Amino acid sequence: MQEPASSEDRPVPHSIDAEKAVLGAVLLDVEVLPLAVTVIHPADFFRQAHATVFGCMLDLQARSLAPDFVMLKDELARIGKLDEVGGPAYLSSLVDGMPHGSHVAQHAGIVREKARLRTAMAVANRLIAQAYEQETTAAQAVERAVRDLSLAIEAPAGGLVSERDAVLTYLGDLGSEKGAPIMTGYLDLDALVGGIRPGDLVIVAARPSVGKTSLALGIARHVADKGRVALFCSLEMSLGGLASRLLAWRTGVPSARFERNEATQEEYGRVASAFPDGAVGALRLEATARTVTEIGAWCRRARQDGDLAVCVVDYLQLLLPERKRDSDEAEIAAVTYALKRLAIDQHVAVIALSQLNRAPETRRDKRPRPSDLRGSGSIEQACDLALLLYREEMHKPTEENAGIAELIVAKNRNGPVGVLRLQFTKELALFRSLDRMF
Repeated sequence: MQEPASSEDRPVPHSIDAEKAVLGAVLLDVEVLPLAVTVIHPADFFRQAHATVFGCMLDLQARSLAPDFVMLKDELARIGKLDEVGGPAYLSSLVDGMPHGSHVAQHAGIVREKARLRTAMAVANRLIAQAYEQETTAAQAVERAVRDLSLAIEAPAGGLVSERDAVLTYLGDLGSEKGAPIMTGYLDLDALVGGIRPGDLVIVAARPSVGKTSLALGIARHVADKGRVALFCSLEMSLGGLASRLLAWRTGVPSARFERNEATQEEYGRVASAFPDGAVGALRLEATARTVTEIGAWCRRARQDGDLAVCVVDYLQLLLPERKRDSDEAEIAAVTYALKRLAIDQHVAVIALSQLNRAPETRRDKRPRPSDLRGSGSIEQACDLALLLYREEMHKPTEENAGIAELIVAKNRNGPVGVLRLQFTKELALFRSLDRMF
């Protein structure tokens, strides 16, 4: 039986001995099959005959029949595969030198690792082929390759999880930073919704110039100040624009004073105090991504710097779809669901800023509603948390509403909704909780 080889005539990674050890262990003790199944599946075997035998073992088990030598031989004969796998003599040889099945997990691990290496080679070959064909962008080709490699390396052999295991895993995650809620730093919001969670898609929506960017940047800064990595992807504002806001927040000095060269020596001293030499922090800014694929690549890069908790996208309607759709609504829907998928796959909270349509301007009460989300009803449908920002002082300024913003929790998949109030300092473009900042 001739085995396949690479294009350079070098054998691809495999271990025939480990494959035979797994099958032999099951033939000696059928009770070890469930343990093997948690590690590998038939496609992980290099030799096709071994994949056929293992698959037949699983079929027998599914029918509540013991996959011992006799049952296995008869079943392979029934489906016309006995001679193909080497006949009874080859099945008998699988138990040679196998005193017991106690090491089946280790042997299955070797089989799985060799399969992963073969998958990595296949992904690399597809990447090379796509590069030659030039039918996709470099970013899209690399992102697909990274995704395929991640699935090959991280995904469990079986996709089914029992109710007990799901509950225990959930409780375990709650006790670790990995699954802990991510506090936004806005006290009333955190008290109402309990923070945001990895895998959540959070929409922050408002009419232009109300403060979407400042609100989301404030969340990212708070998360980073707590030691977890926060990524802010800006499709609208330059890195310089983001930096000017952060500078004002850190120093309490309007950035215009630095831009007009009016800052005093004491104010420049605040910069040195806020950003001491060698201090890097955990906030990452990016202003080149234009697709969800590219944002996913930046998420993976940011994760190299630590525990990535939040990815902010400013803003949703500026993202380009991976392929052209029939309408703007369809394109926005595709982008929205891609962001939700990104949040789940990356185990990160994605905060996507969104424009509202002009409907609030035509109403007497100009407070936004979820139906005002611009472009597609899929935004409201796909998100876990919808936050609508409103400042009455922009329409009817009074002494009472000066510097006051409303944060409308219009949708909360995990809890209550409501309306909160924030303080807005226009000179610094900064939102605060009314009683204290962060």
